[in-house]
Amino acid sequence: MTAINPSKNFGCTPDGVVASGQKRLARVFALLGLALLGAAGYALLTRQVFGGALAFLLALSVFVIYRMSRELDPTELIVENQTLAIFMRHALRRIPLEGATVRRLKKDEIEHLAVLTSSGGFVAGSGGFDSHVLGEFDLYASRLENAVLLETLDGRLIVTPDEPDAFVAATTRASTPDGHNGRNASNGGKMPLL
Repeated sequence: MTAINPSKNFGCTPDGVVASGQKRLARVFALLGLALLGAAGYALLTRQVFGGALAFLLALSVFVIYRMSRELDPTELIVENQTLAIFMRHALRRIPLEGATVRRLKKDEIEHLAVLTSSGGFVAGSGGFDSHVLGEFDLYASRLENAVLLETLDGRLIVTPDEPDAFVAATTRASTPDGHNGRNASNGGKMPLL
């Protein structure tokens, strides 16, 4: 009979460069959408129906693109029964943790991650990346300074829970069949001292 591990919930509150990048992106899209709506209004006032309709459709597409860019923002992580559930705004991903290794990223790796995920002041909080330092991984980030790397049978991913040390401990316990601390990357693969 397998023991049922209680679930542990971890929030993913946006902060730092990810939050400022999201705000900057929202302002750019809002200004672009307003400019296109103004152009649509002007075109309709000057009886240019096709131009007005086109500008209105473009303004609508700006709104849709902005909404889609936020769909994979993580909102909560739940570790339960050898599974990690990543809750996003409009999606859910479940990842089996059996045999997974987990560790916090080092300072230089976090700095590299910040450079890798940013472009022109905008920071991507989610997506697939390939790096010469971190390798290939999926990113579900809300604040980069809390970055945790998980290597599972399904692949590698980086998540950013509000409580990274507690998340590493809970995920390490969930990655072993008996729920006890086992080997993990954060302690060099050594068995913990009891």
